[in-house]
Amino acid sequence: MPQPGFYNDNEYRAYPFVYKPGEAPTSLPNNLIVDAGVVMGLDADFDATTHSIWLTSIRKTADNLELVFATDAPAAASALLTFTVPANTTTWTTVFAASAPVDITVSACATEPIWEGFIVTGFAANFAETLAANQLITFTKNQQQLEPGRIQNLAKSYLRSISVGNFRRTRVPGCNETNNLDRVVMSNQRCLAGDLRLKAGYHCTITQTDFVNQITVGADATAGLQFTGELCAHGSELPLFRDEQLPADSKFFGGGPACNELISTINGLHGPAINIVGGPGVQINTTGGKISVALNANSQNACKQV
Repeated sequence: MPQPGFYNDNEYRAYPFVYKPGEAPTSLPNNLIVDAGVVMGLDADFDATTHSIWLTSIRKTADNLELVFATDAPAAASALLTFTVPANTTTWTTVFAASAPVDITVSACATEPIWEGFIVTGFAANFAETLAANQLITFTKNQQQLEPGRIQNLAKSYLRSISVGNFRRTRVPGCNETNNLDRVVMSNQRCLAGDLRLKAGYHCTITQTDFVNQITVGADATAGLQFTGELCAHGSELPLFRDEQLPADSKFFGGGPACNELISTINGLHGPAINIVGGPGVQINTTGGKISVALNANSQNACKQV
């Protein structure tokens, strides 16, 4: 039950705007906007401790009143919220408005508005009659500031989507290949939304901790899926991204030969570096990672008299 004197105390209230004692009253009648609410989306970058929302302008057009709200939240500052109210409204009317989504170059998965909201107008026609055609009334920042309690901030409140990908693998370089360490992220799927389920792959664990709202993906030998022919087809390798191709000179995604195809010793000599030098009439060639020994008449040394 309201306290005694409630009506008189609120006869000239500023709600839903912040009342600031000592400031001169504005030309905005109290019965023009009697309620309002705003939802700041994930992409708005709204910080309730430093940012605010305010009515920045009112314009009368031929048939409507356009009430525009602004904010100093970085991502929403250029996306004004415009409410269009019929100029002949004489009853309580609820009007909704929403900004466009964030630019796709900033957030490729954004589909919802940066911010949105509603206002409830009273007798808008009475105020409209006091304005000339196309007249514009502007307010300075926070002169008509929206009550903070009327703002719902969704920053970091939920996970909108999941994107799945892997770094391009580091491959055994080919003979004249450079820049092999370029770790470009290869995307398998972007902006997955809805009822998603994660499944552990080979040597993989997935742990969900509800208490801290966390999903952890880890590695553990023999965990997850069992070994299959697919895993063993290319030396225990799987494609890291959709349509990954085998190198032209190898049957493995990682490139190079298999372990049992490598030369570990030559005549009992161990590496890591073994120099092979052709003698008289012998030429050593390396082509495509292979060493070939061949006779070459041009390599024969002339006999020397002693």
